[in-house]
Amino acid sequence: MDRSLATPPPVPWRRHTLRVLHHASALVPLAAVATLYAFSWLVALRIGHWPRPWVDDPKSVAPGCGACDALHGLVLHFLGWSVLGLFFFPVLSVALRRACARGRLTLLALAFVAGWAMLIADLLFGLPGDRLLWYID
Repeated sequence: MDRSLATPPPVPWRRHTLRVLHHASALVPLAAVATLYAFSWLVALRIGHWPRPWVDDPKSVAPGCGACDALHGLVLHFLGWSVLGLFFFPVLSVALRRACARGRLTLLALAFVAGWAMLIADLLFGLPGDRLLWYID
């Protein structure tokens, strides 16, 4: 009996897909911070001053600005994926610990922790500039 017909062929895209998800879940908190600041800077250019929490509503601060609307939605998506990354990044790090180089895993872990540290520092302490608090209001 030929066993090659009974055994499914290896699927090379699974490991690649897991790596892409792993890298994305590690870097999305930094992307959320970068997009949040890009949105803040664009709004500041439109209204003439740095947006303030509870004064300048991020949803309606710059009417007619398509880029502002796009960045507002993108920040929301990145923040949502960042929360999902709290689960996916550690699970995928354990699953891929033998498939990825140790240095790459370390850099991704540092990027993940740095992104979340920036988000938490901005939310709790208002560093630097209450961007997340302004966005959430």
